Amino acid sequence: EGVEDFLRRAPHAEFADVAGAGHMVAGDRNEVFNQAVLEFLARHRD
Repeated sequence: EGVEDFLRRAPHAEFADVAGAGHMVAGDRNEVFNQAVLEFLARHRD
């Protein structure tokens, strides 16, 4: 419910489910987090 509400309020946001990560995704699964951010930025470059 929280994610869906956020996505409705921020229509350009995206959700990435990072398996094995806890509350601090960037610290728990840094490589997966970084890849998701890079892919997001590449899709929204222009």
